[in-house]
Amino acid sequence: MKFAFNLSGRIVKGFIDRVERIPEGDYVVINFKTGYQSETKNSITENIQMNVYCLALLEKFGALPHRASLFYVKREKMVDYFPDSEQLEKQKTRLTSMIDAVLHERFPGNPAYQTCRFCDYEALCDEKEIKNA
Repeated sequence: MKFAFNLSGRIVKGFIDRVERIPEGDYVVINFKTGYQSETKNSITENIQMNVYCLALLEKFGALPHRASLFYVKREKMVDYFPDSEQLEKQKTRLTSMIDAVLHERFPGNPAYQTCRFCDYEALCDEKEIKNA
């Protein structure tokens, strides 16, 4: 399902892999993942992609989805998220802050062995030079 909605004066748009309507009339979001890294039932609540999908359904249908799930194809593993208004408001604020940071070109470095060694910008990073000096 394609979507687009306004968030703090900016258009957020994308595509949800699958939206189903369950017999009770509620909606369910399913996002298919082909990689091995997986969210947990605790970490999925902070997953920005899943929260954007929930906001998109709220905008389009006027209600939160009953469930938003990541399905890991290789593992045949489903990780479910049952969004509520409080959690979604928290994530909406987080997303608004992220958009604001991008628009104001605030990209602070986060130097660490695990992140720096795989970063495409390692050679250009002033933050790394400062932290490792």
